[in-house]
Amino acid sequence: MQNFHTTVKEATYLTGLLVKLTLNTPKGFSFTAGQYIEFDIGKEPRAYSIISAPFESTDSLSFLVALNPAGGLGTNFIQTLRQGVPVTFRGPFGFITTQGRSGPLYFIAHGIGVAPFISMISDLLHKGYQGPITLLLGIGSEEQNYFRQTYTHWVQTFFQFTFILVSSRPEPKFIGFRGRVTTYLKQATDLLPQATYFVSGSQDMKSEVRNLLLSAGIPSSNIQLEAFL
Repeated sequence: MQNFHTTVKEATYLTGLLVKLTLNTPKGFSFTAGQYIEFDIGKEPRAYSIISAPFESTDSLSFLVALNPAGGLGTNFIQTLRQGVPVTFRGPFGFITTQGRSGPLYFIAHGIGVAPFISMISDLLHKGYQGPITLLLGIGSEEQNYFRQTYTHWVQTFFQFTFILVSSRPEPKFIGFRGRVTTYLKQATDLLPQATYFVSGSQDMKSEVRNLLLSAGIPSSNIQLEAFL
């Protein structure tokens, strides 16, 4: 896989432990929505999903990176990145994409797991996808709803897009479903067997959601689990 050399355009802290990292797009790099790249940090590659859609990435690529409060190689590396700092990555990797899909698409994510879905849904809407698109997003508190303005724009602009927000630690004024993603799915009535389901989050969350979908009659071939965030 080819290595690409570029520089940091911007590193924006959305919270104390969440960074939106933007790189200048290196010459010759292209990708499909939903793919990820790898940085070599120490002896271990670290994978980060691209949140930019391909049509947005002529000049820059963005990623959502969660920092570990205990530190570590990945966190220490990200914390050194500032505008103009040179970086090298390789990729793209990943085969969980919407290419060739038709009919209803159902994206299920928790927290930062939504990262690859931002690229995938934005790409679908830009291309005029006409099938129903649903994003079910689980968060702890409202501060984890990092892309609220994006979701509001999609809901207001695209008739085919539905957004369902679930909070496990809701504030009193929270508007949405109170509980966990899995709690919502257990009582959901919109799980169509012909839909394709994309799931992204922790390993435990993905396993539990997959089992719930299977028990609801969804064929395993219609369930796609995202490998990296």
